[in-house]
Amino acid sequence: VVDLDAARATEAAKKAGNGSIGVGADITDPAQMRAAFDKAVAVYGGLDILVSNAGAAWEGRIGELDDATLRKSFEL
Repeated sequence: VVDLDAARATEAAKKAGNGSIGVGADITDPAQMRAAFDKAVAVYGGLDILVSNAGAAWEGRIGELDDATLRKSFEL
């Protein structure tokens, strides 16, 4: 389980059970995701399945959102 908040990731992993691990990382940062992947490989010896389920929402009409907000949405 990956979350910006490492403590929340760890708690979610505990709830999921089955030997899940929690990792704090920003999924829009390639270096952080590489580190998360490397940790999973170190723990499990590799990955067979990856479920990517990330999202966020910003309120506003598409034509009224600033460029930084739109970029965050696309990067996620």
